[in-house]
Amino acid sequence: MTAYMEPGEAPGWARFTLDSGDRCWLGVKDNRVTVKHSGLGLLGRTLYKESNSTNVALTGAALSTLYPDLATPPDMCNSTFVSFANAILHCWSAGEVGHVLGRAAKWQWHVMA
Repeated sequence: MTAYMEPGEAPGWARFTLDSGDRCWLGVKDNRVTVKHSGLGLLGRTLYKESNSTNVALTGAALSTLYPDLATPPDMCNSTFVSFANAILHCWSAGEVGHVLGRAAKWQWHVMA
């Protein structure tokens, strides 16, 4: 993770340079999440986007189950931000990020059972 600002009153964001050299951007605002294959978030291919707060929470729970070992800085507190950032940090490329987030979004319903 090259830089981040945890969500609070302002939207949260994080920039990642993955091991492949790909750059990703995570944006979190009011339990809405966007992840792009981009360094700044304004441009680039969208890898994941969800605005339904229930789906965001369930996908975050699925990601926390899939990646229990935290690679995020210890001062991160927002559970949604941590679960998505942690999953991204465990990925090698932007393609893997898109696959993992899509898989978690589909797998989330198994977490509820």
